[in-house]
Amino acid sequence: KATVSVLNCARGGRRGDGHFSCDLMHHHRLFAHFPTRLVGRPEEKGSVFGCVSWYAPTPEPAARVEVETCVLYMHGFPDTSVDARVAALAGGGDASDAILPGVASFSSRMPSKLEKEFVLGPCAGPGGAKPPPPVTTIARPVLDGGDVSPAPPQQGVVHHAPCAVLAVNFSGGPGSDAAVPFLRKTVSQEIEDVLELVRYLTTDAGSDEPGDDDASSVRITARDVHLVGLSTGAIMGCCLRGQLAGGGVEARVRRAVKSVVVVAACGALGMDAALKYDFDEAQLAACEDPATGHCCEKEFWVPEAASLLGAGDGDGVPKDRYVKKYMPLHRAYVDDFLALDIPSCLAACGAPPLLVLHGTDDKSIPVAEGRAVGARAAPHAEYVEIAKGNHLLSSDKPMKTALRQIRAWVERHGMDGT
Repeated sequence: KATVSVLNCARGGRRGDGHFSCDLMHHHRLFAHFPTRLVGRPEEKGSVFGCVSWYAPTPEPAARVEVETCVLYMHGFPDTSVDARVAALAGGGDASDAILPGVASFSSRMPSKLEKEFVLGPCAGPGGAKPPPPVTTIARPVLDGGDVSPAPPQQGVVHHAPCAVLAVNFSGGPGSDAAVPFLRKTVSQEIEDVLELVRYLTTDAGSDEPGDDDASSVRITARDVHLVGLSTGAIMGCCLRGQLAGGGVEARVRRAVKSVVVVAACGALGMDAALKYDFDEAQLAACEDPATGHCCEKEFWVPEAASLLGAGDGDGVPKDRYVKKYMPLHRAYVDDFLALDIPSCLAACGAPPLLVLHGTDDKSIPVAEGRAVGARAAPHAEYVEIAKGNHLLSSDKPMKTALRQIRAWVERHGMDGT
C-alpha cells in the first residue's frame, strides 16, 4: 500500500491584491515518493520522487488535508523538478522524518515560481513581507516497493487547503529510477506518472483504490487539479488533454483536471520535427546503430556540489553549479516519442480547456510551433505569446507575464476565488 504525506493549508480573508491573507501561517513542504503504474508491467510497482508545497496555521502535521486546487507541474527533458539528493537524507534509523528548514523545494525555476505565485504569495505578510522559513519534512522510504512512511500525524486534525503546488521527477529521472532506469525512460511512462498522481490526489481516504491511507500517514485529497507543463512537459500536457477527453481514463480523474497549461509546446507540425529539438543527428544515428545497442548518449544536468543546505537563490533554487552528464538512453524513447499523436489529442472533443504560452524569442522551439498548437486546439484553447520570452522564460518580465496568465487561467477554471 502506498501512503504519502502532503499538503497543509487554511483559508484566510481576501486581501486587496487578490491573495488570501495568511497571518501566522506556516509554509510547509514535503519530499516523498509517490506511487506510479508501470507501462507494460501492470503487476509491478513504481514510484516517483517529488515535493509538495503548501501553507497551514500550524507547524504540526495533520491527519488529513483537503485541497481545493492543486497545481501539478510537468518538467521538460532533460530536466528535473526536485533535487533527488534530498532522498538520501531520509536514511537514518529511527521512525521520525528529517526536518530540514534550509532545503529548497524545487530544483528548476518554473516550479519555484509557481510555488511563489500560488503558495508564498498568499503567505506574504502586509506589504509583501517575506514569510518565515518553511518547515520541510522528508518522508523515509520503506523497503516494500517504493512506499513511504511519513511521521505520525496529529490525530484528528484536518487542514483545508485553498491551493498547493506539486512537482516530481518523472520515471527514469534522479530519485525516480528504481523501477524505470534512465536507459528505459519514455514519454508514455511520464504521462502515466501524471495520471497516477491525479488518481492519488482524487482517491478518498479509506478506499481500496491506489493511494489509500493508513493510520500512520497524512492523507491528501484534491478537488481540482490544473496541469502546467514546460517543453517536453508541454508535449505531455497536450497528450494528457487528449486522453482526458476519451473513455480510457477514470471519470473521477477527468472531472478533477480542470485545465491544462502548456509552455513552449510543439508537435502539431509533426513529431519528426519535434524530436530534433531534443536530439541531434549523431544521437539519432546512434539509436539506429546495433553496435551501440540502439542507445545514444543523452545529456542530463546534475548538481555538482554535495551540500543541500546552503542558501538558495532568489527563486529558492540551490546555488549549486549544475554540470552536464551524458547517460545512455535506448531508442525506445525515440520510437515512443514519434508515436505520440499530438494533432489528434489537441483536436479531441470534451477535453479540458487549454492555455498555450510561447515566448517570441524561443530559440529552442520556434514560436510557429506554439501557434500551431493553439490553432489545432481551437476553439477550446487560448494562445498567448510572451514578448521577449526565451524557451525557459528565464528573464523576469516574461516569467512574470506568464505567471499572471497562468494564475488568471487557473482562477477562471475552478480556483473558486482563491
